[in-house]
Amino acid sequence: MISRLTYVWVGILTGWLAFALAGWWAAPGTAVTIGLVAGLAVGGLFRRSMVVGAFVAILEPVGCALPFLALRHIAPSVGVDIVPFSTIEIGVFLVTYIGFLSASLGAIRLDPYRLGYRPWPVALVALGLVALGGVTGNLFYPLVAVCGQALWLLRLGSSNYFDHILHAVLVPVAIVELVSRLV
Repeated sequence: MISRLTYVWVGILTGWLAFALAGWWAAPGTAVTIGLVAGLAVGGLFRRSMVVGAFVAILEPVGCALPFLALRHIAPSVGVDIVPFSTIEIGVFLVTYIGFLSASLGAIRLDPYRLGYRPWPVALVALGLVALGGVTGNLFYPLVAVCGQALWLLRLGSSNYFDHILHAVLVPVAIVELVSRLV
């Protein structure tokens, strides 16, 4: 069953997409407004449509990493200062996450995904992300860690913590970001 929270996340992602597309021709304030209207329409008014249902089916479980990245991308347009991710952070994330996905799919004997069901490994990952945020000065890591843990503890969405803090779409996003920094 799809929760209301999923529609909030999908509304944020749709709003971000509309914001990004509108940003090609509109001023930042106008692009934010267009994104807000699109996000509210999809997350609220049109959530029972077949198109939104297909979007949810493709992205489910959405987790909080993608919507927070979308909000993080929009934030400078409304005057919020954001600490950028370093190229090293993105590269380490990409290599680590591809390894995590490979192991979770059985390419390696270790299965880290199963640790996302257990309290102690989840607590250690969350603490590690909070510590990483403290070291880098980036609020994104602790925000995702704490939100993911809250959703996991409240049993909203997936029963695996990693589904709340990661998403397979992050791989192409990280690759595009790294390539764009080379160009």
